[in-house]
Amino acid sequence: MQNISSEVDRFIKIKNLLSTFIEKHDFRRVNQYYQVIYQNNLKYIEKYDLPLYEDAVLLRSFDILFSNFDLDQESYLQLLNTWVMADEGFLICILLGDYWVEAAIQYDYNNSDFSEIRKLFVGVSTYWYLKALEHNIFAPDIYISLMDLYEKTLEVCDLRKIYKDYAFNVGEYSNQALNIFYQQLGELPSRVPLRLALREPVDEEYNQPSLYWFNLSIERQVSVMAFSRYCSNLLHKYNGNYREVDLFLYQDICQKQSHLLLQQIYYLRYIHEFKQIFSSSEGLYLEKIKNAQELIGYFNTLVLSKRQMVDCYVQQILFYQAYLDSECVETSEKAQIKQKIYQLAQSIVLDYAPEFQSEVSLHHAFLKQLILLFSDKTLPFIDDAHLRGKVLSLICIWQYNISFMTLSLALLDVPDWGVDQDLQISFEKIWQKRAHHQFNAQLEEAWQYLLLSGEYDALIKQLIQFANAGHTPSMMHLFSLYSGKLFHFNVPQYINLKHAQDWLEKALLCKDTNALMIQGQRLLEKSLDELNEEMRIHFAEEAFKYLEEVVHHNLVQAEVSYGHAKFILQDEHEKTLLLQFYFPTLLEKYKFNKAILAQIAYIYAYAAYYGLGIERNLYLAYYWGGNAVSLDPVNERYQILYANLIQPTGWFMKKIQYKKRIKVSRGNLPLWMKQTIPIFERHLVF
Repeated sequence: MQNISSEVDRFIKIKNLLSTFIEKHDFRRVNQYYQVIYQNNLKYIEKYDLPLYEDAVLLRSFDILFSNFDLDQESYLQLLNTWVMADEGFLICILLGDYWVEAAIQYDYNNSDFSEIRKLFVGVSTYWYLKALEHNIFAPDIYISLMDLYEKTLEVCDLRKIYKDYAFNVGEYSNQALNIFYQQLGELPSRVPLRLALREPVDEEYNQPSLYWFNLSIERQVSVMAFSRYCSNLLHKYNGNYREVDLFLYQDICQKQSHLLLQQIYYLRYIHEFKQIFSSSEGLYLEKIKNAQELIGYFNTLVLSKRQMVDCYVQQILFYQAYLDSECVETSEKAQIKQKIYQLAQSIVLDYAPEFQSEVSLHHAFLKQLILLFSDKTLPFIDDAHLRGKVLSLICIWQYNISFMTLSLALLDVPDWGVDQDLQISFEKIWQKRAHHQFNAQLEEAWQYLLLSGEYDALIKQLIQFANAGHTPSMMHLFSLYSGKLFHFNVPQYINLKHAQDWLEKALLCKDTNALMIQGQRLLEKSLDELNEEMRIHFAEEAFKYLEEVVHHNLVQAEVSYGHAKFILQDEHEKTLLLQFYFPTLLEKYKFNKAILAQIAYIYAYAAYYGLGIERNLYLAYYWGGNAVSLDPVNERYQILYANLIQPTGWFMKKIQYKKRIKVSRGNLPLWMKQTIPIFERHLVF
């Protein structure tokens, strides 16, 4: 394929070979082959432009090494457990260390309920990284992984227990943490002490464990990676305050390094400041722009690695796009800025294609900016450039990102994109990945790109193809699109209510939970609008059937509508229980948007006004009705009820008496209602 460089091609072939060994469970061979690559990596690790096929650290990342597998978290851990039982080699030790640090950071550090779990996961991760060092004590990146482990999790690193003959002690961890670990299919490490003796830390390193791991790494081998990661941790730790970072940069340990290495670290420090300029709400906008432009000038004086050049260009594009979106830019300037974005993007594609292909974290941000650029049809210099198609073709060589593959497939026949016709992509190839836990999310990413770029016909064609294959989310997206809105995009030109209903019915036949919820809510609306009592009950019963099925699938959004339908159907006693327990429990357990909160308020207002499940109370009707209208002011049903409350019919004296009744009823609130109101009001902070 013309868009793949020999360097990237070689890397992908290595990755595919390792994937084949893993698929066959030939784990010993995987480890042996990886060890050869890793030893070559050590020869190049101090280089600034490390060849991609020598990047052993990137190769073992989950998104790369396991890109051919459809693995969720559970099945991935099962694979790792099978692997370590068969061959406890260098690579599997690293992968288990990586897995448990990621598992640890999923638990909120600020929640003390999770402290024991995090402590256990960090202990397991520590063991496996140290076990990897037992295999190869000269592995500089593993020391950096240990540094990152404690920096990311903020757990205490007791070097006295670690540096010599480390043993995993299960007695340090609570039974609750161990039970959760086992529930997640975790396998405890061996309790046999590791045959590993690291040098004893000095006093300064005892106080700063991250410094100890950093020093061990560069004692084994000086590398840009070690300095970059240590500097990145300082930047994260002292976010917005660069004093500590600058002090580190001017220490002897940095100043005695080569000029080229220092320039890479200076870039890291100043690109962080560059990114912060627009993420911070502080400071004058014009001053921010001036600072950003000064930093761009500084970047141009640095000798950077090719990968850093790609990052630098992408960050500049993001800055210029943010500048365009601001109110400060003059109309006359806009064309010049867009020209600049185009030139930077073109340089990435023409001069740094292999490096761009390897910087997978930048792909989405970069492509999105190009789509925004190309959506402006007034720029003559990009009419025939096909730049975004070239970018899409470049990143599609990985064949693991479903969103890019889907986007490419949709746009192959769209001339304005100029997507490489040699891309080995088909609907069948994408559909085979449907078991992937990110399949739906990545498909939606592709469809949002199509909406953003205005390629509606390509989007509809793609949605229909997936829907006809039985993909119910695609059916529901077609229902939304033909109803006039998809995601946050209004598409009134495609409104076709018959098509919308057809796709909803197909999704209902497939028992799609969103379709069931929408149908249930529609029938509930019919019930609420129906004047004939018999039909009102009929629609409520039908709504209840659909919503009950959705609630059994744990779809929280349906809980309130389910309770609402139940409220219509139940007797007085059951109505009281719903008001007193069901809805307050939902408010305590979940966080709802304004529309659902308005629905809850309406239920209480209606109940209090008509005395259903609660003694009639005009104050409560007035209170809850006011909340319903303020939360959802366009809902006509809420407006009608509230209008009846604030504008009662009758003569002047009757109106005065009505107001007195509201005042009196305020003093007659049930105890459970006094407890429910504060629970509801906690949700009114948006």
